[in-house]
Amino acid sequence: MLVLDGEDPFLLDEVWTIAHLHISKRSVPSDEDVSQWPNLTGIKFPRLNREEKDVRILIGNDVSKAHWVYNETRGRLKQPYADRNPLVGCLLGA
Repeated sequence: MLVLDGEDPFLLDEVWTIAHLHISKRSVPSDEDVSQWPNLTGIKFPRLNREEKDVRILIGNDVSKAHWVYNETRGRLKQPYADRNPLVGCLLGA
């Protein structure tokens, strides 16, 4: 069972483990990345340090509840957007 950010728990039916996920640390947005887009002003993202954070869990589309969108903040075409979901939130397109 997985519970994140005080939301309702949801079950991960099947999980696999590996020693390391080969995902670039550049995939973690910085405050500078976010601050250049006015449509993202006021959205609180978790504080992450690119140098210290490794991806530790990858949840696929087979766990649909993990990807439900509670709300979305969009700018204009080709600008990044953010959504709030059971996994805290996502920044896409930055």
